Amino acid sequence: MARSHKITYEKQYSCEFESVVRGHHIYKRIWKPVVGEKLKCKHDTREEAQLYDEFAVGTYLPVNDGEEELVGHVPIELSFLLCKYLARDGCCLEFTPTGSRYLEDGLVVPGRFKATSNGKALICILKNELEKKAEKLKHMRLNVSAVKTINKILYF
Repeated sequence: MARSHKITYEKQYSCEFESVVRGHHIYKRIWKPVVGEKLKCKHDTREEAQLYDEFAVGTYLPVNDGEEELVGHVPIELSFLLCKYLARDGCCLEFTPTGSRYLEDGLVVPGRFKATSNGKALICILKNELEKKAEKLKHMRLNVSAVKTINKILYF
């Protein structure tokens, strides 16, 4: 007798861009960046973050038992756009360090952000807005890649 599993396919879309995580001078005793590790990005709702930037997006290192520790922030020039993006259902953002930290406005960690969503239109809008930011903000390193389709196979 053969076993049957329910298989479903989920289509997601992604857009990647290179930038930095700021504030490493504050978190350097907590986190040493490792090239290739994945950090989750989400809206930082702490009161002290809200005083400086109400749309602050933090980068969080998974520690243990599902807990996460704040280890940096996306640049303030991108925080409004990314905070609004993350507020939408099915939208995720992760950061992967790509090199050693260096001095800019404090210590920064270079890396690659990957935004994923169930909606292609939303990812295309994000990509276009990021490209507009890259044109305006010449002082900031911001390289945006093309939208990609990700097919996930889910087994039940």
